[in-house]
This record gives sequence, C-alpha cells and structure tokens, in this order.
Amino acid sequence: MMDYVIFYHGTWSEASRSVKQKLDRHKGADSVEVREVDVDKATTPPTYDGQLIRSLPFLVRYENGRPVDHLVGDVPEDAVRRFIARTRTKTAFWDGFEKAARKLTSKARNALTDDSFVFPGERRYPIHDINHARNALARVAQNGSPSEQSAVRSAVHQKYPELKED
Repeated sequence: MMDYVIFYHGTWSEASRSVKQKLDRHKGADSVEVREVDVDKATTPPTYDGQLIRSLPFLVRYENGRPVDHLVGDVPEDAVRRFIARTRTKTAFWDGFEKAARKLTSKARNALTDDSFVFPGERRYPIHDINHARNALARVAQNGSPSEQSAVRSAVHQKYPELKED
C-alpha cells in the first residue's frame, strides 16, 4: 500500500493557508500524495487515533494504511519539509512495484543465455536478476523435488550470496 498524507484544514484558517503553501512547495509534482480534507465540508467530524481533531491545520502521515506521524498547527517550513521527506513517494512506490512485478516475456526469456537458468538444458528457473532468483526459490519450494530445491538454492546462493539470509 502506498504512503500518503492527509491534510485536515479549514479555508477560514490563516494557519491552514500557511501550511498549505508550505506543503505545495515541498510535496513536488509527482512525489507525495496529499489528500486534503476541508473540515467545513466534512460529513463527519474528523478524528485521529480515536480522538476528535480540535486544532487546525492537522497533518497525518500514513504508511501501509496506518497513521505513523502527525503535525499540528502552523509549524515551521523545515518541519513540513522533514515530514514530507519521510513519506515514501508515489514514484518510488510504483517504480519498486513495477520492477518486482515485471513479467519476463517470451521474447525476453528466449533472449537469455543458458547460464541465466538453473537448469540450462531445460531452460527452467531463470535467475538472471535478483527478483527472478527470489521467484525461483519460491517456485521450487512449492513445486520442486528435493533435488531440484537443492540445485536451485545452490545456484541462487552462488550467484546472489545476499539471498542466503532470505
């Protein structure tokens, strides 16, 4: 789940307008997702950690769908900058997700050299990059014979020693 910030504010609040300007300067064009909630238009009173929000502006930072940090009031610009900097950006999240989820196409698989596979003659269990090596370990653990599991573990750990801890 992507990280984000919820910004509770009132359009009538000078402090809210001040923090909004600071947020706009530091969130970047494509980086941090900021969801704004105008408390005047909210259908239910806003709460944080089970408590009614009584001071504005109020910023809440979420990681993996859970609140992890907050700021209250017209805080200095440096505090807003640090708060935003701790939020994983949309770009970083999707870049990591796309790299991890990228599927090996038939054309790309055919272009791999034999030494990119644990069983080169059969061209099974590609381990040309670390994500596919992890996948090979998972697949052989589910479906492989004990001898296949041993061969895949050995090949992966030889090529990627850092995966021995996984």
